[in-house]
Amino acid sequence: MNPLSDITPSYLYAQYQDDETLQAFIDSYNSMTQGYLDWFNNTPLAIYTFPTVTGSLLDWTGRNLYHVTRPAISTYSASYFGALITVPTITRATSTSVYTSSGSSTLVSDDVYKRVITWFQYKGDGMQSSLTWLRRRVARFLYGTNGADCDASDYLLVNIDYSYTGPTVYHGATNTQPTNVYGTNVLTETNSASTNPVTIINLPSTAIGNALYNLFSQGVFPVPFQANIQVQVV
Repeated sequence: MNPLSDITPSYLYAQYQDDETLQAFIDSYNSMTQGYLDWFNNTPLAIYTFPTVTGSLLDWTGRNLYHVTRPAISTYSASYFGALITVPTITRATSTSVYTSSGSSTLVSDDVYKRVITWFQYKGDGMQSSLTWLRRRVARFLYGTNGADCDASDYLLVNIDYSYTGPTVYHGATNTQPTNVYGTNVLTETNSASTNPVTIINLPSTAIGNALYNLFSQGVFPVPFQANIQVQVV
């Protein structure tokens, strides 16, 4: 079904239709109401990638419909001194506190914000995480303007390195090690496996590439907690 394109206009009762002032008021009211209807028809709030969903309206849509708040890229840091054992003795006056801060924090643009929402909301990759799942999300963020999907060929532009050094080995059973290497009746665990390091390598040194790097560093994106994901920028 198509949405209603025209309002049901208001009108004057017959006994008032000869009053030009009242008729002008009704005409203005109908015109304004039609404008509201046209705006709602041309601004589908649920489609956050739509060109007219921007600024504060995008914030409202992302926060209230998709529960994704516009993130900030921050270099801000702060330090507070004054409590006991926070600074060496006789370096600051007694019973005083000092607060210092540096850096800045900037909200991301509408384009980046829409890409972040797509990362959270895209369902086409399935519910099981994998390197392919991660590669597609990274490619979609890098090459999907304003949160749109990207071409399948863009997946090949994302390089991901995965390192695994081996399984956990138990020592202590008979004939598992040379004599006098391990104590009698002692089971020793040697975990030679890494912490599943996954590295997204050679991100383009562009505004979007740097935004992805910073947002990853700040833990904005939901990723599998078992993986230690790192990002490198060219």
